[in-house]
Amino acid sequence: MTRPDRALAIVAGVVAALVVGGCDPKKELLEPQNPGIIGPDQVQSPTAADAFRKGVLGRLRSSTQSADGAWLNAGLLADEWKSSNTFSQHQEIDSRSMALNNSEIASIYSGFQAGRGAAYTALDVLNAYLPTPVYLGQMYFVMGFMELSLAQNFCNGIQVYGTENAFLDDITIDGNTIFGNGEIVSSPADNITIGGGVVAHRPVVTDNFVYFSRWGNGNDIDLGYADLGRGTADATVTGNHLINGVIKQNAGNTGTVMAGNTIYSSIFGWDTAEFPQNKYIWSHPESTVAFVRPNAYEPGRATIVAYSGSGAPFVAADLSGVLSPGDAWELRNARDFYGPAVASGIWDGNPIPLPMRNLAVAAPVGWPAPPPSDEFNVFVLLRPGSTPATSPAGSAPPPPPTTAPAPAPPPSPAPAPPSPASGSVPPNPADRKGPE
Repeated sequence: MTRPDRALAIVAGVVAALVVGGCDPKKELLEPQNPGIIGPDQVQSPTAADAFRKGVLGRLRSSTQSADGAWLNAGLLADEWKSSNTFSQHQEIDSRSMALNNSEIASIYSGFQAGRGAAYTALDVLNAYLPTPVYLGQMYFVMGFMELSLAQNFCNGIQVYGTENAFLDDITIDGNTIFGNGEIVSSPADNITIGGGVVAHRPVVTDNFVYFSRWGNGNDIDLGYADLGRGTADATVTGNHLINGVIKQNAGNTGTVMAGNTIYSSIFGWDTAEFPQNKYIWSHPESTVAFVRPNAYEPGRATIVAYSGSGAPFVAADLSGVLSPGDAWELRNARDFYGPAVASGIWDGNPIPLPMRNLAVAAPVGWPAPPPSDEFNVFVLLRPGSTPATSPAGSAPPPPPTTAPAPAPPPSPAPAPPSPASGSVPPNPADRKGPE
């Protein structure tokens, strides 16, 4: 057999072996590969967890510093510079006349949402495989930065929104404290928006405290983006406290489950008779109540929401799910986190009093400080020493924390609301003045 014949025989044998083995070399060679994508189910080692962390930091960089990121486009919007190209998306931003389907804006928004979601997932995998405190702190920073950027750049609170090409399905909004979006600039907005150019399937809104400082100041929830959206399908809204705003529903919503919510808000686009399994309050709630939400990643830390509809100077908070007797604690005002602690002490097992009056509010850069609230406040419970050692640049370090005030008497239970006729709704905001 000549050398060429021998070579042909070898090739034929290899091809025959591939055919017999059921392989398709063409399909395998052309099969799309994504070797750089790491899903949560693939993170099973410290190396993989670190790669996931680095991916989150990459998302942060691309969402802010890239040529199409938030920083460049924010400068274009604010006339720090002008557009020198012919792309319609840039021209719209430059002229501050943007279409709802502007791809630049949509990509910035989706980038921030994807980044905060990736950081949230990264906390789980880092805690499981690489619980380095610096790495965990980086992920908290990314989450906080992304959420503040969403609030600053898009004005509303939590938005599940997009154009007709957006993916809005299976989004869960769970355990958040969302209040006063837009109030600082006297332009009340939505605390929660769900909906857009496509039907949002199976959204879940559960266990959130949603609040505006004055009656009818904005939308607590706009379910289905009532004015312009396509609605929702099979939404679940349960266990929320919705105070002082407006609850809107799109007429095109289908399959909505809405139960177990406490509602003192105006109603738009629906009727209470459709969802009777909620607590509807028909006059200003005089209750005094605190909700303690332990931090899932830091023992001894919790977010505490305090409401004093009666005007009581203190609200009692039970810390039994967060601390053990003998634990040291300090309490920070969420609206002035780098200011002095508002109280501190050694927990003795009894409820602690949360001060509600004359709390300081940090002034945003370029704006005066918003007025304090005697009715609604949010606190962060910490172990002493777990806060940053210094305040942000330009402000002085906080002075030592004060001691806890004398315990307040336990709060009185909320009065039972009257039983309105079926299908009735709270009065129109124009007919009733809400709490000051």
